[in-house]
Amino acid sequence: MPETEAQPAQEVEALRWLEQTEAVAQANTARPEWLERELAAAGLASYGERSSVTAASFGIGPLRKVVPEVFEEISQRYGSLMEIAVQWRIFKGNNHNISDQLRSVAEDLGLLRGGPRDVVELHSAVMREKANAANPEKSEVYMEEGRLMELELMGHLVSHYRGQAVDVRVEGRERGQA
Repeated sequence: MPETEAQPAQEVEALRWLEQTEAVAQANTARPEWLERELAAAGLASYGERSSVTAASFGIGPLRKVVPEVFEEISQRYGSLMEIAVQWRIFKGNNHNISDQLRSVAEDLGLLRGGPRDVVELHSAVMREKANAANPEKSEVYMEEGRLMELELMGHLVSHYRGQAVDVRVEGRERGQA
């Protein structure tokens, strides 16, 4: 078949389209540097592999190691709440309905004697999962919403422990007065 002038033009157009498609695919799979830094920084804040002998003998340590099944269940709940928060943000809603659910997650962490590092580990695990599954733009939304959720969860955990401290003081006073 003799080559026409239209064929080289079509081939050039097809090559341009292929290059653009490859560039878009690369952009969607490559994580931005800020995301890598944030995930690395969150990982640094978590428990190391070491824990004291005393802590280990009392079953105190990272919840992900002490009660891995429960930690995974709480991670799933936290991840679902993050999905809700991101959806609310995308659709310009208000996400006040997740506050009560975050408080419930904090109560569960508190009952397990979880601490701030467990909140950071929980958040980091969920963020890694979300960041790997999302495109860079959505990853950024996860990071922004996630920061707020992590702080709110930490605040609820503090409130849980404050409530326990107040209960202990009240009980102590009642015993002293009897």
